Amino acid sequence: YVGIGMVGGAVPVPDSSAFAFVPILLITSIMYEVQGRQLFLTTRDLQRMVKEHQDAKDEALQARDSERRFFALMSHEIRTPLGLVMGYLELLKGTKISAEQNPFMEPMSAAADMLKNIVNDLLDHFKLQVGKFLLHPQVCKISDLLNTWRSMAGTLVQSKGLEFRF
Repeated sequence: YVGIGMVGGAVPVPDSSAFAFVPILLITSIMYEVQGRQLFLTTRDLQRMVKEHQDAKDEALQARDSERRFFALMSHEIRTPLGLVMGYLELLKGTKISAEQNPFMEPMSAAADMLKNIVNDLLDHFKLQVGKFLLHPQVCKISDLLNTWRSMAGTLVQSKGLEFRF
């Protein structure tokens, strides 16, 4: 006799060729639900669940790797032209600029620096994800940050009828 597992014991089943087509049903595992009821799952069900879990895990790892490659490529693609813009801004500072154009130089430089910092933050995020982030503390004056922000956004703020107060 071969036993089929059930709650409370086993039921004998005659060993016969009539049951040869369902050997997978004879192998069961017990799994408990949250409410405590017992469920019988065939090995086939368990194998399917394990495969689905592995497929989902593989898909998540592939998505993570794609995201990391994207961040690395995107930050490089942004940094290169940004470096060129920043270089030309520095060159312009060394030339004769009209009195009318001069007030625009500082906000443009500040905006370029801010954009560079954003790209660097993206790179830091990428490094954090792969476990290669190093912290470099720096001294900073809040008033300098606010003045830089004011010089960059001042025209926009004034055009909306607003003003900075700090």
